[in-house]
Amino acid sequence: MQRIMEVLSEIIRDYPDVKIRLVSGNADEMETALKHGTIDFAVLMAHRSLDSYHHLQLPETDRWGLAMQKDNPLAQKTLLNLLILLASRFWYPNKLLMNTASKIGGVT
Repeated sequence: MQRIMEVLSEIIRDYPDVKIRLVSGNADEMETALKHGTIDFAVLMAHRSLDSYHHLQLPETDRWGLAMQKDNPLAQKTLLNLLILLASRFWYPNKLLMNTASKIGGVT
């Protein structure tokens, strides 16, 4: 997202009359909005066919973070893996985590 924010900053600087509205949603919602013309472009973080669109592959990779209270047992670990996280009580985007797990041979 850093690259996207830098590009948006340049657009705002170079074209002060252009109005930018950021919209958040999942890949299906963004693809529907593209098809209907309600958005001009989308940044998708999903593996899907983009043959219907002019698209660019951004070189960035996903970066995940985990926040927890200091007294959480996970806070004492020096290394966490997907199976440890799946066995723990915390909020995560279910579909994203399950897709990741299935790709690396984890829980399906």
